[in-house]
Amino acid sequence: MRARLLVAAVALAGLVGACGIPEDSEPRAIEPATPTPPLEEPTPPAEATQAFPIYLTDAENRVRKVERELPARLTITALVDELGEVPTDEETAQGLFTVIPPETSFFAEPITDDTGLAILDLNAGSFDTLEGEQRTVALAQLVWTLTESPSITRIIIRIEGIEERWPTDGDDRSVLRRSDYASFDPAFVEPTPEPVEDEPPSEGATPSPESEGDGG
Repeated sequence: MRARLLVAAVALAGLVGACGIPEDSEPRAIEPATPTPPLEEPTPPAEATQAFPIYLTDAENRVRKVERELPARLTITALVDELGEVPTDEETAQGLFTVIPPETSFFAEPITDDTGLAILDLNAGSFDTLEGEQRTVALAQLVWTLTESPSITRIIIRIEGIEERWPTDGDDRSVLRRSDYASFDPAFVEPTPEPVEDEPPSEGATPSPESEGDGG
């Protein structure tokens, strides 16, 4: 029995010795473990955009078309907001600006129908505060911009639910079309009035003093 215990002890000692940490003859550097790179946040997909024209104003109070990069799913609200933005440096260098008040906001969501009519219901104290020529220029900017969309041909502008009449090239109207602001087109040329030809005097007319003789 004692012989068996002795053999077992020797075998165990040999096993422990085999599992021990080997000794090096000289020191060596321990390579650090490669760190696990941090997890990267997924990049959200870029929002689809489109180049869409809006109309600013020049020094002659004519509308001028510029292109802005706008969301592909464009709304009337986004277009009106864009018109109130400060022009870019490039647009400013061209002498362009906007007269749409930046605080212009909607009292109710815009409505459109299949006939090409768009109804804008704005809050009081913004767009309606414009007076004189500024108001007409702002309307030209707005109407020309919105009618760039083929689905909009006519526009009604309300102020907090109340429909109003607005100045155009002619009389005041409640339904506005691009043709109502044709004179704001940079290509617009004032028609030259035709000269009035002198009509010959009718028979029996009294001759003018210049055509009468001296009588002497």
